[in-house]
Amino acid sequence: MKLTRNPHRIEREVHPAAAGALASASIPLRWQPRRNWNDLSSPGAPRAHLVITVDEDTLARQPRWPGQPNSALWALPDIAEIPDPEALAHASIQTLYVLRRRLELLVNLSLRNADKAAFQMDVRDMAFML
Repeated sequence: MKLTRNPHRIEREVHPAAAGALASASIPLRWQPRRNWNDLSSPGAPRAHLVITVDEDTLARQPRWPGQPNSALWALPDIAEIPDPEALAHASIQTLYVLRRRLELLVNLSLRNADKAAFQMDVRDMAFML
């Protein structure tokens, strides 16, 4: 099946609460074709330097990543099943801002003269930051 750029397709693939949280933060939805992690772990695939998983159940099912990249679990609650629309919207926005803060911290880590173990610990510690 060939995927084409279609904004309506984005709306069907992204949970409405996630789309609402992104819109509230003025972050546009951009269409990207789905990637299977087998594509990223196969021979000749671009080598990952860092793998961050946000779902604890997914952690056990991940493939072995080529090159043994740094990894971290930033477990977040699965909010998609929250039945109350107001609570779901609030949880979506909260999750967005938790991820945004952690990513801001990640991109501001000093990589100059940093050893791999210290970097790994810093990235893993970010899982506990709100």
